This record gives sequence, C-alpha cells and structure tokens, in this order.
Amino acid sequence: TASEHDRAAIKVHDIGLRLHKNADGETGFEVLVGGGLGRTPFIAKTIKPFVSGRDILSYIEAILRVYNQYGRRDNIYKARIKILVHELGIEKFAKEVDEEWKAMGDVGLTLDHAAIEEVRSRFSYPAYEKLPHMPDELKQAANDPLFERWRKNSVFPHKVQGYSIVVLSLKPVGGPPGDATAEQMDAVADLADKYSFGEIRVGHEQNLALPHVAKRDLPALFKALDRLGLATPNVNLVTDIIACPGLDYCSLANARSIPIAQELTRRFANHDTADLIGRLHINISGCINACGHHHVGHIGILGVEKNGEEFYQITIGGRADENAQLGTLIGPAVPYAEVADVIEDIVEAYLALRDRPEELFGRITTDPFVRVADGAELPGDGAVLVTAERFLADPEALLRRSGKLGVIWPNNRSLEDLVPHLDRLASVALVFPTFRDGRAYSQARLLRERHGYDRELRAIGQILRDQFVFMTRAGFDAFEVKKDADADAFAATMKRYSVFYQPTGDGRVTALNRRMQLRHSESASQ
Repeated sequence: TASEHDRAAIKVHDIGLRLHKNADGETGFEVLVGGGLGRTPFIAKTIKPFVSGRDILSYIEAILRVYNQYGRRDNIYKARIKILVHELGIEKFAKEVDEEWKAMGDVGLTLDHAAIEEVRSRFSYPAYEKLPHMPDELKQAANDPLFERWRKNSVFPHKVQGYSIVVLSLKPVGGPPGDATAEQMDAVADLADKYSFGEIRVGHEQNLALPHVAKRDLPALFKALDRLGLATPNVNLVTDIIACPGLDYCSLANARSIPIAQELTRRFANHDTADLIGRLHINISGCINACGHHHVGHIGILGVEKNGEEFYQITIGGRADENAQLGTLIGPAVPYAEVADVIEDIVEAYLALRDRPEELFGRITTDPFVRVADGAELPGDGAVLVTAERFLADPEALLRRSGKLGVIWPNNRSLEDLVPHLDRLASVALVFPTFRDGRAYSQARLLRERHGYDRELRAIGQILRDQFVFMTRAGFDAFEVKKDADADAFAATMKRYSVFYQPTGDGRVTALNRRMQLRHSESASQ
C-alpha cells in the first residue's frame, strides 16, 4: 500500500510492503513479514523500516532465500513464512535476512529506472478534463434523497478536482455477497467505458470500483446502477458482508456461508438502522482456510462441523487496516439456526456499550503539529500546520512531504479550493476570530456532512467554554485551549446533555435514532 490508511491488508500476508518517504525525501518501502490467516493466523511484523525502491526486489529475494533454507518441508500445513517467523522469532528472522542480503552483494535483483519507466508506460493517467468541484448536475441531484444517500455512502474523493471514485456494492439485500450476473457485468463494462475511462477495479471486500467518474456524471451513473440493482448504499456498513462460497460450492468447506450472509442482510435491511450502527464489517468463512477473512472482521463467523451438523464460531474485534488485529473468540460455537440471532445480539450490545463522543474528549495532549509561518523553512518530516495561502501556492509540493500536513483555513474563504485535497490532509484548522463570528460552524458541517472529511477537524482562535457542545455537534474533534482547566470544563459540558433531537455529523445517536433502535430490538425479539 502507498496510503496512510491501509486498504490492502498488508499485515495479513506473507510479505507486506508500505510505500513511504524517509527523512531525506527518498521513496522506499517498509517491509513486513509473517502475516497470514487460515488455521494459524498471525499479524505481520516489520523487519525493515526502509528499503529503497532500487533494492526492494533483492531484499524480497533475501527473504525467500531464508525461507527456502529454514522453512518447514515436513508438514504441508506449516510450510509458510508466518510459521517460520513464529518459530525463529522476528529478531532472528530479520538478522538472517540482513545477513543473506549482504552476502548476495551485486548478484541480487535490482529495480532500475528503465524497468520502472517501462511499467509506468503501461499505466498512463486518463485524459482528465478541467472540471468544477461542484457542477450544476450534482447540485440539482442533491434534492433526490435516494441519490444523496447513495452519494454519501458509495462515492469517495478523487485526487483530481471534478472527479470521484464510485464503489459498486455487490451486496443486495437477500443476495449472495460478491455475486454479479453476466448481464450486470456486461452493463458495468459499458458504464466503465462511458463514465470511467474504461477502468474497473476489484477490491478484497468483494465489490467493484469505477475509479475516474466525473462528478457531473454521478446522477446519470446512479440511475443506471439503480436499474441494474448495483446501487445499494451499504458500502462499509453491516450488510457489506465478505463471505466465501461455503458448503454450497466449495468441497473444502465444513458449513454454509452464503445463506448466513443472506439472512443477515435481511435482518439489517433498514438503511436507517445500518446508518445508526455505522461502519461494521462482518466476515464469514465456511472452513478453517479463512477465505472469508473471518479472523479480521469486526465480527467474524467461522463454520465448523460437529457430528455432521453445521456450527459457527464467533469472533469480535478483528480488523485488517494499518492497526490490524485478530478477532477474539467469544463463547462456544452456535448451531446454524441461531447464528443470525447471535449476531443481532452482538450488534445490540455494541450499540449499547460503544464509546460515546463525550467519553472521548476532555484530554489535554501535546500538539503533534508545528505551525510553520509563511516563508519559514519546513522541517524535513513531522506534522506541520500551514496557512491556506502557503498551501494553495503549491499544494502538491507540500503533500509530497513524508510528515502529516494540516491547513489553517480562514472562515471568510470558500471551501471549494480545499475540498479537492481533503483526502490527503491530516488536519483542517478552522478559525474563530471572535466568539461572535460563527462562520466556521458552517464550514465544519459542510466538511463533515457534505464532503465526508473524517480526519482531525480543529477549532482555533477565540473559543469559549459555552461553545464546546455546539462545536462538537458541528463536527469539531480537536480544540486549541488556553489553559489545562479547559479540558475539565469540556468534559463536564459534554456530559450535560445525553440526548439530542437534531442530526449532525458528530456521530451522536439522536432521539429518533434511539426510537428506531428500540423498535428494531423489539421486532427482532418477536
């Protein structure tokens, strides 16, 4: 992966590579080894924080040489790098790789500039047009609630202004997850030619993506996808389930996967309920080979066989991103007929127990960002905050730095110039020049609710304790306070109100949501 947020699950593979820049601005790779799922799951560990691009092939060759020398050949189930790393220990394995790499000298593979250019020539950028960030077609379509629900869920920022990435959910209610008919695939190919420069991409989440869609075309694309049954707005929600084929198709499976997934999509078919739950990944495997990645699902379901009957082990707490971890097994396996009920109980408990926003605030921390004045020299790495003027003068140069970047955005400036870069910014600081000037509230809600910005949103300037609740409701999650006592006051203020009627982008459950949650619980128990 080359992203700060790992979408390639590099920590659950034999070898994982994270592309990044070192303190000198050189591009290279962090190398991780020993990850994997299956009957013996492990999270990969870093053995080399930085290997230059030129040397990455020879370093990987050294890893394979060490595995070839020490790897298990007596047991097919243990013939994996992850088993060797576990048995030797990560320090010993790393030492062996480094010694082998040095011994290879100049005989190892190198990735020279000519080879990179030859590969790059096969992946040229599309002929992007210069388009407005908010075209008239998108403004008009905003009045359609079905389109808006789909856009907020399935459309993601593109680094080129005027374009978006569109994820096509292959998880309709009651359908086999990840399946598409021949007719749908033909139609998607035609839509890719028409709207995405002929490109379609497939993710391990078992969905498709059109990576280069002009924003002006989003309304027309939505209508076409809706007619095909490919516009279900459930990407990253509870019904966006990853499942293997299971016993219905696979000779290795011990239990069915697809019918479990289908029943769960019916149980959580209500879009408002799914939105209330928020991001929650359910992964299902029909056997210990873990093709459904159940170990790293927020909720993992593993089918096992007991005396000729299908049972399912349940794990919780897994994840496959940059903070990857394996799920924890809870209780004994449950029979096929009870799986959906158990998952509903887990979700209900999660909704009741998950951290509330007021429990996450009220802490004084050292600011990781350093403010850099216009004209001052930027540090080689580390997190920095720069002014809007400095950022807009050369955004690409600043975004290429190895450290995190934040921008101080004045409240009298339109967000249009900022929005194309949001997915690459670690922080946006909005300014309250006086306590009577509240334009930053509107900016905050636009960033959170319209533009989907999900990283740090900081309030700076003249901030009063009386404004804390309003600011958090607008979407702020960081504040520059004048004195430590403000943190205690903040915590007390946030606990003053437990229920809100107005929906905003701060993640709080509204009174209406609570009633819907109660109705869902009552209907599920009947």
